[in-house]
Amino acid sequence: MESVSLSRILIVEDDLGVREALALALGLEGYAVLTATSAAEGLRQVSAQPDLILLDVLLPGSDGFSFLRELRERSSVPVNFRIRARRRPLGASRSSWTRRPTAAPGGS
Repeated sequence: MESVSLSRILIVEDDLGVREALALALGLEGYAVLTATSAAEGLRQVSAQPDLILLDVLLPGSDGFSFLRELRERSSVPVNFRIRARRRPLGASRSSWTRRPTAAPGGS
């Protein structure tokens, strides 16, 4: 199997604790991390050409699915949905997904 090299990861997450925990963990692993707190900000960050986007589904002013539809008009960057779910969300087969923590590690 071919190895894929990722260097830039965009985190689109409105929860400060989750966003900072992900950015810290990925930064410690050597990734260049970009962050956005809304779908609009995340779409602007796409110009930095991230190799992967970690995307929260519930965002202020929009949602992750709308973000993905607009993103696909201009980019094919892989997207990993971060959701609160007990099972795979409907339509998630086109993108990967992971369960989103309800609080950052060490948080309340």
